[in-house]
Amino acid sequence: MSINYLEKIMNLPQKLVSIVFLLCAHLLVVNGAESAFAQETQDANPLGTTGVVLDPELDKELQTMRSEMLAAFKKRDFKLLNSYVTPDIIVTWQNGEVTKGTDALMSFNERMLGGDNSVISEADAAPIIEGRKLFGDQIISIGAMNDSFTIRATGQKLPFNSRFSALVVKQDGRYLVSGLHLSANVFDNPVLSAATNFYKLLAGATAVVALIVGILIGKFLLCRK
Repeated sequence: MSINYLEKIMNLPQKLVSIVFLLCAHLLVVNGAESAFAQETQDANPLGTTGVVLDPELDKELQTMRSEMLAAFKKRDFKLLNSYVTPDIIVTWQNGEVTKGTDALMSFNERMLGGDNSVISEADAAPIIEGRKLFGDQIISIGAMNDSFTIRATGQKLPFNSRFSALVVKQDGRYLVSGLHLSANVFDNPVLSAATNFYKLLAGATAVVALIVGILIGKFLLCRK
């Protein structure tokens, strides 16, 4: 009877660990987007570039381009999206990856957003232009992406609220995006918060498992006397 009891005790921690891990995962999914990943929106006009008065026709053209690019992004029409950028476009992404040229841009978008095996299952953005600087036929725009992504592996929606700066140039009579830099707060972002919360839960769960195992072993030793 003592041997059977010992076997049950030795098997119990593994079961407890599995249950605790499931509970941790559930808590991360349920509470992640609502509380742990909340991020304050940064103040507008960080570079003091608002107040630039654009020619009404130019302003209309840029607004139309931005709206059409956003629609293509939401429809995952990456070929159409590439028609609004220069062939040598350089993009720096939130994960630190840099793509150069339209082929690399297409490949990145397909890997991250295209198909059933993409890293991201859903993506949304509502970019806001906070300021511009004009240099002849070149325009630098800055603002907030107001973006969010749903990770396919976990189903978790992460509000990134990325910042951006974009270089728009005039080529062959139309304005195209030539450079884009996207960045998130490296000290306070949804991915970092998720990792921090997971390890906190894991540490607490490990302590609980260790306590339970200690109590059970203590009872077993007392039963043998």
